[in-house]
Amino acid sequence: GVFAINWGDLLDLLRNEEMSDVEVIEGILEEADELVERGRWEQAYRQNRRAYDLALQIGDLALQREAQQEFIRTHLYEANHWLGVNDWSKADAINQRAQQLAAEYGDPFLTEEVEDQRREIDSSLTYQAQNHLTAASESKRQKQYKRAFNSIQAALSTVNASDDPSLQVQVDELLVEIAVDWANVLVEAGGPAAQLAELVETGTDGAEG
Repeated sequence: GVFAINWGDLLDLLRNEEMSDVEVIEGILEEADELVERGRWEQAYRQNRRAYDLALQIGDLALQREAQQEFIRTHLYEANHWLGVNDWSKADAINQRAQQLAAEYGDPFLTEEVEDQRREIDSSLTYQAQNHLTAASESKRQKQYKRAFNSIQAALSTVNASDDPSLQVQVDELLVEIAVDWANVLVEAGGPAAQLAELVETGTDGAEG
């Protein structure tokens, strides 16, 4: 019969002829680091898990710890990447995953790193929400309700991911004001019933929030 083997496993097999188990695992971890530097996150995670599984198989606790620590830090690096391109939702989700992993791992230093990043993300989210809030308020003042509504919706999605209750209240209040004012304008102009119903529902939800 023919024994099928993929290219990656073949390379590992060839390396094993000349390298110890520990050296192979260290090599895989180095490859994962290189993938992180190139922003190839999913491949980096997969390589890290390969290294961790091999470290489990040979019972090397030091390599298991190294792989776990780097796995968590890779989440921090990826969250930083998304934060840098203003993709708050991805940065937030990946940081939350890092928080969960750090809590399970139980390393206080890693936990502190994750919490520091959490504060940075919250600060960025608050700044972004305030910008949207200011834009919405200005558009409302100019009676440009569609633009105001889009800005306040953006503020709402941003502030929902942050931990700022006072800003949440400001966003909810302005959302209600914009929805009510726009609905009144549409009523006077004989606007479509469906759009009016949507605005009334939005204003009601904001008031209850």
